[in-house]
Amino acid sequence: MKSRLLLIVCLPIIGCMSSIDAYNHGVTNDLNQNYQAAIKCYTKATIKDPHYAKAYNNLGTALVNVGYYDEAITNYTKALICDPYNGDIYTNNISNVYLKLAQYSYLLGYYQDAIDKYTLAIERKPKNKIAEKIKNMGYEYVELKDIYYNRALAKEAIGLSSCGDYKKACELGDVESCNL
Repeated sequence: MKSRLLLIVCLPIIGCMSSIDAYNHGVTNDLNQNYQAAIKCYTKATIKDPHYAKAYNNLGTALVNVGYYDEAITNYTKALICDPYNGDIYTNNISNVYLKLAQYSYLLGYYQDAIDKYTLAIERKPKNKIAEKIKNMGYEYVELKDIYYNRALAKEAIGLSSCGDYKKACELGDVESCNL
């Protein structure tokens, strides 16, 4: 009886947990805001199953929550490669990371870096019907008009022309931009 008990206790330690079990443990840790543990679980899930797109996606999100943005982009990209059918979700997540980086750069006064990051966010932002799909699935979606508006502010901060970005934001429905 003791040998069986020892085997059961050792299974998680030696890594016999399935990729799904590791993923589920990651979700539980995520929900409890224990992001470091979630990162370990999602990483284990991706090691067990290198094609587990959901695990890469959630790993990316957990990494964002602890400030590891470059690693998050890498994992969202892996999710995109593993599951191109749902690529719009992963591309949106990548765009959101660039948006966060742009906002930090702007707040720190690194306006050119902010402009560059806003541009990357715009380039990766899913459009139109896809945006509705993403919002309906519960994922964060920052409107494209808001990104253009914020990029215009960063351009103004260093004396660059921002008219094109305000115009684009206005065309996309940002009423405040129409008056600038």
